[in-house]
Amino acid sequence: MALPLPPLTGDKLLAPALLNSYLEGVIGLTRHDEISAEFAFPVSKFRLEVGQFSISEIAPVINNWRQWPRASDPSSLTSTMSPGTRPRFAVAPHMPITEETFEAFLKCETKSHLYFKCVTGVQSNFSEWRKYLREKFKQKGWERLRSAVRGDQCYVGTPALQVLKDNRYRLIIDYTTALPGIHARLHALQLIRSTRDSLCPYIPIRFVPSEKLTIFDRLLLAFDALALSQTSGMTPRVGRIIHGCQYAPLTIPLAGLIDKARAVVGRITAQQAKSTPPPLVLNKHCAECEFRSRCRQIAIEKDDLSLLSNIGEKERRKQNDKGIFTVLQLSHTFRPRTRSAPAGLLKHQPALQALAIRKNQIHILGTPAFSLSGTPVYIDVEGDPDRDFYYLVGLRISSGGASVQYSYWANTPVDERAIWADCLHTLSATENPRLIHYGSYETQFLKRMRIRYPQHLPLLPS
Repeated sequence: MALPLPPLTGDKLLAPALLNSYLEGVIGLTRHDEISAEFAFPVSKFRLEVGQFSISEIAPVINNWRQWPRASDPSSLTSTMSPGTRPRFAVAPHMPITEETFEAFLKCETKSHLYFKCVTGVQSNFSEWRKYLREKFKQKGWERLRSAVRGDQCYVGTPALQVLKDNRYRLIIDYTTALPGIHARLHALQLIRSTRDSLCPYIPIRFVPSEKLTIFDRLLLAFDALALSQTSGMTPRVGRIIHGCQYAPLTIPLAGLIDKARAVVGRITAQQAKSTPPPLVLNKHCAECEFRSRCRQIAIEKDDLSLLSNIGEKERRKQNDKGIFTVLQLSHTFRPRTRSAPAGLLKHQPALQALAIRKNQIHILGTPAFSLSGTPVYIDVEGDPDRDFYYLVGLRISSGGASVQYSYWANTPVDERAIWADCLHTLSATENPRLIHYGSYETQFLKRMRIRYPQHLPLLPS
């Protein structure tokens, strides 16, 4: 079925992902619908006149839009482009809220705002790898679900709403909800035969490759349920997340989570209505964000307090209430204690860190007492917090002016006990070992190993 493409308003460049959101969300198209338009895209070195095409056919052309030079004369999407020009796509007054913008808002309001403003970032290799991992995990999850039902009981795509209400299929894969305000691609819907779920017999399913689930994973499931309820009028009572290398299913109650997801959607809508961007705050998500360089440069120019990673939101607001907004201002507030603090009670002081940055010097708080008897052993441990196992223990033992280095690797969680035993054997063979490490990560490692493998306690040096 061919649908006319309505004119867009405004004068902003539209990134490919947001254009797809517009086509699928605002107009209400799915990937298999066709659009009838009278405009041309430059492809390679020749001009392609477009008549009828599907979104999947035009996507590769749109994804190359960065290679086209900027058009000197802004024009609408329905105009005809000359070879070598770059179309200026405009944004509707309110872009539909997608899974991407919803997840971005949960992690950083600035990132969600930049998505809405069609700013294009630079994807890191880590982000690309995570996307690949998620997609691969989802594809395998679909295969596992489909193997459990007959072919005529599974539907791939978005069936008619009446088909959904008739409970015709036990499994629906890649279900799309497309409304002017919200657009979601549900990984799957599964029919639940239960009298308690008679009002909404289908539950949403999400695939998450992580072993440990976060509140973000649960809220994204609630976002799917919210989109489904707005499309079908049926609100699921529970949802399911299939996660981890074992594809473990976890059923999650949705009542409270849907309310939270609805509140987040309301905040995103309010943000889109504002002309001013939200306050820029660097956080832990910056390490994997495509706007990392951009935001960090702005923070450096502003000398923003969020440059100090150890300052949380509560402390930052406390400083703002005092009229302190920059690292320079904070550095002038440091005052050394007149009396020494009790041993072991020293805490990180952001003002001292700010002073060290301002003076470009290393500062030591107090007078550290350091005495080392025995054989110094430097230990460094690496682990996978998601899978909750340690895969590397490194030891460097100094004796008689020489150093010997050991590395113990675990390829799988099963091998963890072996590297712990090897580590203990090396320490027990060392005369009076004294462990030296940086931070508390190694301390937690030692405590967990004692609890996890008590059979090796006799080997642990005193």
